Amino acid sequence: MAKLAQEKGSYAQAGVIRVYGSFTTNGSSAPTAIRDGNSRIIASAVRTSAGLYTVTFDTGFPIPEKLIHAFAHLHLSATPTIVGWASYVAGSYSQSARTFQIVVYHVSGTPGVGDPDTGTRVSFELVGGILSPSTDPA
Repeated sequence: MAKLAQEKGSYAQAGVIRVYGSFTTNGSSAPTAIRDGNSRIIASAVRTSAGLYTVTFDTGFPIPEKLIHAFAHLHLSATPTIVGWASYVAGSYSQSARTFQIVVYHVSGTPGVGDPDTGTRVSFELVGGILSPSTDPA
């Protein structure tokens, strides 16, 4: 099992960990090019519905017991046809299921929730407290 570096923070009992990664959107199909710094912490990223993605973490890594901060971001192409932003879905993080969700909002075309351009990279970062930096509290 890989070890994660421990950070100190007042929100955590023993430490704070940071989990991050990204994936590339593929229209109405499953995301591709899942990246997590070669740590293989991401088991899957799936398109749940238009503009909604569910990320599942692998069981081989510790994940936050309680979230302190969650962030998602779109990396648009140089000539996007759909302009928007990504956001962590509040309350979607589940330590027991090892999942969370990201939603994409459009500000161009038809405003509201929807799929970004194919090939748009969605990145995320979760920061949270953990009981011990070398064990998974799940």
